Amino acid sequence: MTLDAFLKPEGVRADSAASGLVAMLSLRMVTHRLLDPSPRLVAALGSGLPDLVKAFMSYCFEARIPLDWKSHLRFLEWLE
Repeated sequence: MTLDAFLKPEGVRADSAASGLVAMLSLRMVTHRLLDPSPRLVAALGSGLPDLVKAFMSYCFEARIPLDWKSHLRFLEWLE
């Protein structure tokens, strides 16, 4: 299972537990990269945050937008 499969799980099976773990850790790393710079945003978004992050990452994947150092700026723009 890759990060792409984690974000788009419909119809995709995990090949191994190790690849599922890599996908989960990758998602956590990107989430921290997006949200650690803005704790007020985390507080303002509250419990809907995990769904928003997954939706944003799906958007980036579909639009082929790299998750680089500008990701948190793109996330703020995407929220508007």
